[in-house]
Amino acid sequence: PNLIHKKVETALLSEPAPFAFTIPSSKDGFFPQKVDHFGSLKGTNGSDTFQQYYIVVDQFYKPGGPIFFWIGGESELDDGYPTRGLIAQLAQTHNGLILALEHRFYGTNGRSTPTPDFSIDSLKLLNAKQAIEDGAYFIKQAPTFFPQYKLDLTKQKVIAQGGSYPGNMAAWFRDQHPEIFFAAHASSAPVKAKADFWEYSKQVDISVPQMGPYGSQACITGWTNAVKEFDKQLDGFFVHKNTAGLQTFKDSFWMGNVRNVGDFASGVTGVLAGSVQYGDNRIFISGSTTYLQALCASGQFPAFTDPNATPAQLLNGLREFTKYGLIAQGVTDNNSTYVDSYNADNFGQDISVFNTAKLWTNQYCREFGYFQNAVPRGQRIEDHSVYSKYVKQDYEKWVCSVVLADPAYDAPDVRGTNSYFGGLNVKTSNILFSNGILDPWHNLGIFNTSGYPGQDLILINGGHHCDDLAGRRSSNSAYMVSIYDQIFAIYAKWLAQ
Repeated sequence: PNLIHKKVETALLSEPAPFAFTIPSSKDGFFPQKVDHFGSLKGTNGSDTFQQYYIVVDQFYKPGGPIFFWIGGESELDDGYPTRGLIAQLAQTHNGLILALEHRFYGTNGRSTPTPDFSIDSLKLLNAKQAIEDGAYFIKQAPTFFPQYKLDLTKQKVIAQGGSYPGNMAAWFRDQHPEIFFAAHASSAPVKAKADFWEYSKQVDISVPQMGPYGSQACITGWTNAVKEFDKQLDGFFVHKNTAGLQTFKDSFWMGNVRNVGDFASGVTGVLAGSVQYGDNRIFISGSTTYLQALCASGQFPAFTDPNATPAQLLNGLREFTKYGLIAQGVTDNNSTYVDSYNADNFGQDISVFNTAKLWTNQYCREFGYFQNAVPRGQRIEDHSVYSKYVKQDYEKWVCSVVLADPAYDAPDVRGTNSYFGGLNVKTSNILFSNGILDPWHNLGIFNTSGYPGQDLILINGGHHCDDLAGRRSSNSAYMVSIYDQIFAIYAKWLAQ
């Protein structure tokens, strides 16, 4: 997912802005951050501090201007959005200073990491509570750490901005530290922790027919019927304890090296998630061909849009579509080592700072859940879920236990997370919650009602994950122009208070 996000970010930010926008340069450095804000856990070599990477964009800044705080999330921090996104456009408009902080642990090759490794004990320091205090301490120390800007937090407003998990953090910065953060923009923020997040796969079913020009109701119906036949075949192998038949079945998808049936089922049936989350025009299965274009409109897999297709034809279409995607990754047959990356249990034993698979897994497994399971029978739109029924809670818990190398792993503490941060009841003013209606993550966000005065909600029709953070672009529709008019007006309102 992080690789997808980086590709989408690059594509979005490469589009020109529709006004005289100067792309600024950035500066970077390291800030001496506390290892443990809540206790006495030690970092590398028994240290109480570690070096946390930051980025500054000061080209637009004039003394007394606002401070825009860009929140690093579950990947390494770069200057893409701080120099070319919405936050940069706002800084130019309001003569603001941009400060960006990398999330602890997520830097490249161990950067911003307080511990020497990613062991279970080390990762006790990786959580949202510590990250919130990192950001608060960084901003609180900014006047001393950056004396050249003559900052005065009693007079200058600080506005936090982030998308997805950093969107959660934006809202939580404002809620947990209103004495520091005057306002927050939380884009596509799934602020409610939920273990069984089946609504994600249901949203795939809802969104595909609305995603022109290639998505259609016929296509997603064909897809779910293909997944139904896929599950029927798996059921038969397990009922009859036919391990040889199961192996042959996996071999036919060129995924014979995938050991766990959940990994296999997820790899085959979860592939439309990226297109729905980020927009089909940004996610490509092969060359310049998008997933929905290939699946629904290329003519290569006609069974998916044929209402008279037999179960056998649909299953074969699913098999060939899977292989089509693998071929684009250089796979040529069933014996490729590429598919070893689908095996979750490959990522457990390496505790070095290079095994980044452990990081976000540690957070969602312990704090948020967010398990993107198949839709349960009573909630389905079609006759079956768009995800295999083998993508389920027991499988997700197994992934957590093997990737974290924690045999004692039980479940995410979603109750504790929602109790600490408020879930959908963030009771603080001056927060903008923006969401895309097609994005599965909006189902865990604040989008249709606000429980607290002074919050602003924007639900973008046809919108996907964090769309608004790209900023104004020459390609914007009249509708998106109006969305950005609303966003800029909200920031102006905050800064005029």
